[in-house]
Amino acid sequence: NQERPDMTTIEKLNADAFKPLVGETFDMEGRSLTLKTVTEGTAPTPSLPTPFTLEFGGPEDFHPMSAYALSHDAIGSHDLLIHRVGPSEEPLFQIVFG
Repeated sequence: NQERPDMTTIEKLNADAFKPLVGETFDMEGRSLTLKTVTEGTAPTPSLPTPFTLEFGGPEDFHPMSAYALSHDAIGSHDLLIHRVGPSEEPLFQIVFG
């Protein structure tokens, strides 16, 4: 998995990288997921990064149980652990950083 020079490294991903992408479609190994929300938490100490959560809408038949490659032109492609949350009117999926 070769990294292009213009791709964001996973260590540099933060909530601000995703906030402008709310409403946009991401690819997760052939499945389309739409970024619904970006929620920031509070860092336990100033020296640690601020935790944040991404919530996506996606297909009903997707039941993730491991890490998947999430891709978008603005952030590149990263293997991230995603899980389904609910119940809700539409399938919702969550990725937690931190």
